[in-house]
Amino acid sequence: MATIQTTRSLSQAIIDAFKDLVSKIDGVSAAYLKVRGDSFSIWTIIDRDDTALMRQVFKAEFELMDRFPDPEFDFRVIPKDIFSPPETFTQIL
Repeated sequence: MATIQTTRSLSQAIIDAFKDLVSKIDGVSAAYLKVRGDSFSIWTIIDRDDTALMRQVFKAEFELMDRFPDPEFDFRVIPKDIFSPPETFTQIL
């Protein structure tokens, strides 16, 4: 039971940190999460296909990995005009 609670606490801490980082970026419209064991898949949806905007999101992703070095992360940055929400992910932003 303690492991489940610890995993939930870690998941929530990662979600909160990521939301804090990307919510400050103008042009981020949503973020989705899927947790599998110790692996976190986070898809960030951006308003437009823009290199400068993507770089800001990448910077936030690297900062998240610095804060949480142990979990495995899989990130995607997807322009909203080509995105369709996956059924297996949960919207976090």
